[in-house]
Amino acid sequence: MRVRSTTLLSVRAALCLSVPLLVGLVTGHRHQATVFTLGALWAASQDGLDAWPVRGRRLMELAGAVLAGFSLGAAVAWWVPGTAGQVTVLSGAALLAGFLQASGLTSVGAYGLLGTIVGSGIITSRSDWWVPVLASLGALWVWGAAAVMERQSRHRVLRRCLADAFEALEVAITHLGAPDALHWRSQARTAIDVAQDAVGSRAPRRNLTEGIALRRCTLLALRSGELVSYLATGPLPAPSIPELGLLKDHLASSFATDAIEALSAAQGLGGTPTRPAAIERALRVPGVEEALRWAPRTIERHRPPLLERLRFGLLLLVAVAGATALADALRGSHSYWLPMSVAFILRPDLGPVVRRALARTVGTLVGVAIAAVVAALGNPPVALMALSVLMAALMPGAARRGHSWAVMTFTPIVFVFVAMAGNDQVLFIPRVVDTALAAGIVLALDLVVWTTAPSLRPASQLGRAHGAVDRYLATNAATPVVDRAVLRRAAFRAIAMAAATQEQAEAEPSVLHRSLPSAHRTVDRLLEEVDHHSASLLVDAP
Repeated sequence: MRVRSTTLLSVRAALCLSVPLLVGLVTGHRHQATVFTLGALWAASQDGLDAWPVRGRRLMELAGAVLAGFSLGAAVAWWVPGTAGQVTVLSGAALLAGFLQASGLTSVGAYGLLGTIVGSGIITSRSDWWVPVLASLGALWVWGAAAVMERQSRHRVLRRCLADAFEALEVAITHLGAPDALHWRSQARTAIDVAQDAVGSRAPRRNLTEGIALRRCTLLALRSGELVSYLATGPLPAPSIPELGLLKDHLASSFATDAIEALSAAQGLGGTPTRPAAIERALRVPGVEEALRWAPRTIERHRPPLLERLRFGLLLLVAVAGATALADALRGSHSYWLPMSVAFILRPDLGPVVRRALARTVGTLVGVAIAAVVAALGNPPVALMALSVLMAALMPGAARRGHSWAVMTFTPIVFVFVAMAGNDQVLFIPRVVDTALAAGIVLALDLVVWTTAPSLRPASQLGRAHGAVDRYLATNAATPVVDRAVLRRAAFRAIAMAAATQEQAEAEPSVLHRSLPSAHRTVDRLLEEVDHHSASLLVDAP
């Protein structure tokens, strides 16, 4: 049975969390193992299937942010006396972290702040200098494991991503005209995005023949995406496209070179006379020269204006400062949990605040329930290990389903760390109370001052979608396929973001009046424009 590419992420996450915990249990150094594995957990949450140069740099940046954050937290614990000093330092860290997150450096900002908050709470003496180093080494442990697996199985992962893409395209074409057609088309676009991100833009360095064949398969997937638009706009039912199944089967079971040879052999027997010429052009095997010329431009990432980024930094400062002061006033055990929960909930890159706050609270309740069961059994090491491995394996898939699911899997692992560090179930209820208070702080702040930056709101997102669609409509049949694909992806992503922000606004309390009544009609019209232009490109292609 074919193993999907996301399975490797689950295996890597489970491995990177279970090994250090096992070493800590065997050697008796539970506290050190917990700190090390915390860094590994944060890095595993940032792992993915995008191109290794991008992903490796992201993991390295996260390791540096963890080291800097925990070091600042150690300085707060050692040398900053009193509540006022701690609030001042953590507020400054929150301001910088919020600015970085709003600027697109999400991992650096978020986990640098989390390291500062958690480090200031768990470092109790100057002998704990090793805490920042161990946490950073934990993140580097994930980077090393990913680098080794990337080197050993890079082409296998790419073939699986492409096989998933062709399978999704086949399903999307089968469901054209069905009530759920848009859902399957969205799944196909996502699969193509994953494949193109995984292949990346760098020239292959090892096994040049296979690397070029993978690029040729990726070009076929990109043109097949345009083919879906062509078939969706046609007046007749979509015909069968056996080439997609042929490519999927060969990529899943053998090599990309075999897939290209099989498709070339099938086309050498002659095309299908009853099919339109546009379909034959879309499925034409790309030449080696075309694959070698492939240097796709990256999609421009939206970065809010300077004042909006500063605005989010100030909002995060206010929230963290209030949570830190409240936690110190309550004098609860592990008082860092309250500002840490605020930092997790108040993020500029995730869903609506209401949903995030609810997800964090429910996730904590689930984590408490699971941890309470294990604690009632006496926190047996086997149960702790089994729980961490299970949740780590589920984490990559849960993250793809949404933030709520990610929290459900992430939080129980944190309670494994709490149990590993020797705390008992007396701390469980305070953790739920702290999380609920953090959710309340963020929700109150969002109600008084809309935390979403103006450039990320529905009206602005629709404007961005219009601009992205106009840039794609400016292409023609002579535009290179990869350049067309980049602009097509940008258009679809901008449209999807506009639709998502509208749905988020509708999901929030109606008293806020943040949605646009005509947004859905505009989104549908933009999708139709992209589809018709994609179809025309295939019809006009030489």
